[in-house]
Amino acid sequence: MHYTLHITDRCNLRCKYCFENKKDNDLSFENIKSILDNAVKDESRRANITFYGGEPLLRKDIIYETVEYCKKLEEGNDFLFTYQINTNGILLDDEFIEFAKDNMFHICYSIDGTKECHDLNRVYRDGQVSFDLVNENAVNLLSKYPYVTAMMVTTVNNIQHFYDSVKYLFDVGFKYIFCGIDYTSNWDDESIEKLRKEYEKVGRLYIEKTLNEDSFYLSPIEHKIDTHISKDKICELNCQLGLKHIDIGTDGNIYPCIQFVGMQKFIMGNCKTGIVKEKQLELMKKSAKEHEICKECELKNRCKHTCGCMNLMTNKDPNKLSPITCEIERIIIETSDKIASTLYKKRANMFIQKKYNKIFPIVEIIERSKRNGIKSGEKV
Repeated sequence: MHYTLHITDRCNLRCKYCFENKKDNDLSFENIKSILDNAVKDESRRANITFYGGEPLLRKDIIYETVEYCKKLEEGNDFLFTYQINTNGILLDDEFIEFAKDNMFHICYSIDGTKECHDLNRVYRDGQVSFDLVNENAVNLLSKYPYVTAMMVTTVNNIQHFYDSVKYLFDVGFKYIFCGIDYTSNWDDESIEKLRKEYEKVGRLYIEKTLNEDSFYLSPIEHKIDTHISKDKICELNCQLGLKHIDIGTDGNIYPCIQFVGMQKFIMGNCKTGIVKEKQLELMKKSAKEHEICKECELKNRCKHTCGCMNLMTNKDPNKLSPITCEIERIIIETSDKIASTLYKKRANMFIQKKYNKIFPIVEIIERSKRNGIKSGEKV
């Protein structure tokens, strides 16, 4: 199970596309302990904990305390906790980087790309821009700890910077990039066409880097290629509301995913009582229902049309599909298919290994560990 702990609603930025509520609420440690005590009962014997906000680094004390408590639970329960944090980087210092390394955190770092792109939306409460500090802290982080995903957001007002921003993030040193879309923005035919052209340029960059045998991961292109190659990789399996992933709000209530936090009608339980199974099954059943408009679509198994969070953002209904979703998903799938076709025809070694060799991820970790001077037996 994946647990996302919304440890605070507070944030030191006021990003223009952010959907989070900015109240002064924090998740109590007592509620966190209750969730973790239930987590160790999971038959899988493992759980992933994501620290989320607001800005979670405003509550470093809670993060340290939670990890310490997880270690105690691991000792007596033959259990493994893994950790992730989503941060805007403003408060990221060397002390926390060392803590993240020691506890093998996966760090998701919010940065939209170039200065021109980033500063359009990621600003402080008073409107001042944030790129210089965020970029400086990113460079410092990457020099000490390579296991970082750049989390960028593309919206209508920054489409023109999409390709330049992806390239910039690779050039800075990020190996993993997640290209998110602000589906709530005012997309129209003109902006959709701009996105298509930018994705075409990103596709050419992907081919170039692969032919150069660079090591990188670019989402969502990677998964779309996987669904092109294998029928077993179906997008809808990633979204089963409340089954593999739950969010715990600062109110101590349990929700099926990030976008649902704070919405009374989607509460699935709370930290003290745990998940209400009937509510969980009800949400799962609704989210798995196929949209009528999608039934005859040849791309339905490769598309995020069943993503409750995305549907909620675009239509305020987790079970209602937006035409914008279709248009953007088609752009990404078409770009990914062109990439895959080109690289397969060229028999590009990195592409073949990455997409057809099942042990490639293990080999990649070993090679990266060597490049970063990590000795055998140390944490990677």
